[in-house]
Amino acid sequence: RMIDAVKRLAARCPDRLKLAGSAQEIRRIVGGGKVAGVLCVEGGHAIDDDLATLRLFHELGVRYMTLTWNNSNNWADGCGGPMKHDGLTAFGREVVGEMSRVGMMVDLSHVAEKTFYDALAVTAKPALVSHSCARALCDHRRNLRDDQLRAIAANGGVVCVNFYSCFLSDEFRMATAEFDARRAAENE
Repeated sequence: RMIDAVKRLAARCPDRLKLAGSAQEIRRIVGGGKVAGVLCVEGGHAIDDDLATLRLFHELGVRYMTLTWNNSNNWADGCGGPMKHDGLTAFGREVVGEMSRVGMMVDLSHVAEKTFYDALAVTAKPALVSHSCARALCDHRRNLRDDQLRAIAANGGVVCVNFYSCFLSDEFRMATAEFDARRAAENE
């Protein structure tokens, strides 16, 4: 439904928005003064442990997928909970391999550090970190350490910036955590 909704939005606004399925299409669309939209799936949970579902998402136009969404799934560890698999499982390596084969970018935002390196070892294509920042600036669990940033650069991949203040400022992140803890205690 969400993919359909985005496609319908693009169809209603063809003078402003076009969906892109490749880097070349993004360049062409942006060069024409329009916004280039790229369909994604946030959280590999959505494939329901089925490579056929992954391929169907690709056929529908999805061009990248985060392997996890903070929490672990059945085949990859996320950055927000206990490690269940010590990175990627054998099936997780199959998922990353299939993503490379069909031309879907592997998005490493939200994954545990071990999952990050396991995925980089498997992917045949440049990886993406679509919404994380640098740990040297802010020690958030989703932010990347310097060695991870260098690994993405060596892979030919791209790291995008997350402009949420909790990813940019330790002071803001800690104040937000304190506020959330006080509010939770008040609601008990």
